[in-house]
Amino acid sequence: MEAQDVEFVSRVVAEGFFYSLEHVVGKSRLGCMGWALRTSRLGTAECFVDKVCVATEYRGRGIGKALVERAETAARERGCTCKISLLFLHLLAYGHEMPQKHVQYSCTLHLLGALVAFARGRITPLRKSGTPGTEPGPLQIRNMEEQDVDFVGRMLVETFSDKFEHAVGKSRMEGAVQQNTKMYGRSKDVWHRYLVAVYEGRPAGVMALKFHGETTEVDFQCGEACSYLGCCGTCGLFWLGAYTENVNIRAGQCYLDHIGVDADFRGKGIGKILLDRADFEARQRECKSIFLWVKQSNRAVRLYERQGYVVTHPFGGCFARCTTGSSEWYNMEKQL
Repeated sequence: MEAQDVEFVSRVVAEGFFYSLEHVVGKSRLGCMGWALRTSRLGTAECFVDKVCVATEYRGRGIGKALVERAETAARERGCTCKISLLFLHLLAYGHEMPQKHVQYSCTLHLLGALVAFARGRITPLRKSGTPGTEPGPLQIRNMEEQDVDFVGRMLVETFSDKFEHAVGKSRMEGAVQQNTKMYGRSKDVWHRYLVAVYEGRPAGVMALKFHGETTEVDFQCGEACSYLGCCGTCGLFWLGAYTENVNIRAGQCYLDHIGVDADFRGKGIGKILLDRADFEARQRECKSIFLWVKQSNRAVRLYERQGYVVTHPFGGCFARCTTGSSEWYNMEKQL
């Protein structure tokens, strides 16, 4: 915080949030946060997050999340292993315990509430900077295995049901699942691209990544497809693949080919963790960016924006409409 920030900090405090460290993008001050360090009775360093605030006109853009992540980064750099629980004052005043998931992810707090929580020892571990989806807990992410073939085959059809229905027809959707399952069952050369999210022992989501120079594709067989989909359905599926697989992946780029979460497991943050894992895998390959294609009307656009993706350009047209059912697409990219 500098002298020039005093007026800004005073204003956001008056709006109902609190004060101190600046977060600047260009020349616009968007939010601020205060934090401090202390040594625990066990001799370990702990980070105390005082206040987090975002200017009213910039809320809903992930700035609060960025500030909290900045505090975590600073804490790790200083050898901290845990951070203060973020509890609201009125919950403490009435003696209520906030559920663990809220304790861990809340990003606003009242100073007195934080002090009481700190005195009571309600501290939560900082998220480790290791591989997303490998930490102890109900959610694990691993490479695709033979036992996942049925799930992956059905999941991809259900996730992209609008495209498959356009390609093969509504009456042939179950045939598309069966054809997809057969195809992935024998396409073991591409299993390494697929990551499966497992929640409490059950497959819950799937994601596929492609990198520059990879040429191996799934083993699509027209004769087999015809037995499940008929000639018209097979033609539609062939042209759908011809369009969606025609992606130019440059050196230093990762392409997020597929991502989907089973309807029974949505709302548990699985999509976000899969995206975090995609970032991790791309960085492991020394990629500088990761990109994806998404329909402009897809609600997932908001999730991608929260994860740091930006629309680089819209695309589509007549051929896209004929093959996928939609002529309006976005290319979204995230710098790593």
